[in-house]
Amino acid sequence: VNEKSGKKEYSISSVRLFYFLQLNGFRTLKDENSELVRYIRIQKHIVKPIRSRDVRKFVREWTEQRCLPEHIRNLVVNSMKLSEASLENLKEVELDFCSYTSNSQFLFFEQKIVEVSPDAINFLEWDDYKGERYVWFDKIIKHKVTRMSDMFQISRIDNDNFDIEVLDSEKSSIFGYVINSSRLFWRKEMEYRFEEDDESAKLYAASHKFCIDGEGLTEEEIAKQKQCLVNKIFAIGYMMHRFKSPSRAWAPHALDYKIGEDGECNGRSGKSFLFTALSMFLKGVSLSGRNNKLLDNQFALEQVDSHTDYVLVDDCARKIDLGSFYNLITSDMTINTKYSPQFSISFEKSPKLCFTSNYVPSDFNSSTEGRMLYMVYSDYYHVIAPSNDYLESRSIRDDFGGDLFLSTYPE
Repeated sequence: VNEKSGKKEYSISSVRLFYFLQLNGFRTLKDENSELVRYIRIQKHIVKPIRSRDVRKFVREWTEQRCLPEHIRNLVVNSMKLSEASLENLKEVELDFCSYTSNSQFLFFEQKIVEVSPDAINFLEWDDYKGERYVWFDKIIKHKVTRMSDMFQISRIDNDNFDIEVLDSEKSSIFGYVINSSRLFWRKEMEYRFEEDDESAKLYAASHKFCIDGEGLTEEEIAKQKQCLVNKIFAIGYMMHRFKSPSRAWAPHALDYKIGEDGECNGRSGKSFLFTALSMFLKGVSLSGRNNKLLDNQFALEQVDSHTDYVLVDDCARKIDLGSFYNLITSDMTINTKYSPQFSISFEKSPKLCFTSNYVPSDFNSSTEGRMLYMVYSDYYHVIAPSNDYLESRSIRDDFGGDLFLSTYPE
């Protein structure tokens, strides 16, 4: 009460204001790689980056929703305690955004948290999650998810060879695509055996739509196709598991199986499509590999931060220097940005690298071999052109009657 006028006067308590904001999840994030204050809001272990004006908007709307008197709302709107300088005093926190252990991976969906390990897939409700891991809002996978039965079973034959039994090739469109892109001898299986019988060829193709061990192939050819399929499944698992081992630091490198003249591959075989699929689960940065001197640009990696899961060097040029990427694959990653100081991401937290190319690498040396995880793509998906003898064009869309990755993709 004002001693002179006798009227009630109101003020905002700084301590109570910041306690109120803290109860509603507002914080500043400790970030040693940035000199700027990073405002965040935490809700159920989901972290959303915000601006200081978002905090002011929240408090203003809170007073409006409760129909507080006009003089109270004016007090909030005009208060300097919600200014940029004052809000820097929000409680600073250091959060664990690590989504993995050495033998497990967490996937954060809108409705559930999924923990994948070698032995089980566990579904956790957000309200029941009591762990210390946090996830950025833009890494929440906006798709419904359900548990599926096993689609394949892989067994080891010896140190270098594996066998795979396909249990269900129809349930997952992505699995069907991975199978067909591994059919190295599809022309022998689907065309050459039916040169004079188009009708039988069509019937066979329809009944063996996603088949890795088709009729008419030798045991050796089937074994090669199976090895190719297992290789892709392994690469997918390797990329989906964010954990990085110093002794197993590899970069998946997608190449075409069919080699054209002068060592040139044909392309259009669906190599980049796999990384499009991975981008539905992982945060990636894509770079054009057509630039032979990509890393000569000191700002080539400026979009990368410690929360980037992978860097795709797509459509690599014939003479790209893979050696320039060696340190990025096996060591810490230094990032230069145009408007912020240089910073470094440790090997453990730095993104994995991956490559696609329409050309055979020219540097098959021990240093490259030790870092590349080669993935071979058949020409099952292809485009007819004057330079080839294909009988028709076939795209991934043709196999599934439409585009994948739409909102209609099933759980």
